[in-house]
Amino acid sequence: MSCGSQETKTENADSLQNAAPDSLSLDSASREPTLTIEETEIKSQFLMVMDDSAKTTEEIGQKLEAIFGKIGTCAGNCKMEGSGPPIAWYSGPSAPWTLTAGMPYTTKCAHPDKGISNKEIKAGKAVVVHYFGPYEMSQVAYDEAEKYMKSKNLSQTSPPYEVYIGDPMLEKDPYKVQTDIVFPL
Repeated sequence: MSCGSQETKTENADSLQNAAPDSLSLDSASREPTLTIEETEIKSQFLMVMDDSAKTTEEIGQKLEAIFGKIGTCAGNCKMEGSGPPIAWYSGPSAPWTLTAGMPYTTKCAHPDKGISNKEIKAGKAVVVHYFGPYEMSQVAYDEAEKYMKSKNLSQTSPPYEVYIGDPMLEKDPYKVQTDIVFPL
């Protein structure tokens, strides 16, 4: 996986700490996820992406690992240069999910392998939630972003996406794994 970071220009930042949902087990509810919200500028990016579906959060991890592996192999064969961490879009907050996941590169792929397509993220303003906590509790980040955008009278122009800054395969403590959730404006 690529380990680059997205360049941003911070305009406003609010720190929030959120309570865990009541439906979680005692072990996972004993710690609360943390997050910060900021308004920022995002750069245009080219991605190679694949579509899939998942019925559980555990299955999401397995699907993402397979997708990123296939895209990485294709990019290696084409000698493409990565330009940031992996990204994914989801159909909604509950299972079953359809998902589009991919990796950013400095250029478009001229001839992607079967099942892989090109996608572009346009430059522009966005609200970004920097989330640290278990994936199963990440809905709180979406909820807080919605509240933030409503309070600032901001409108989303396209679906939000997740940028996986941290790697849960390398860092076993989910409270140290950063996921940025981007809401284009």
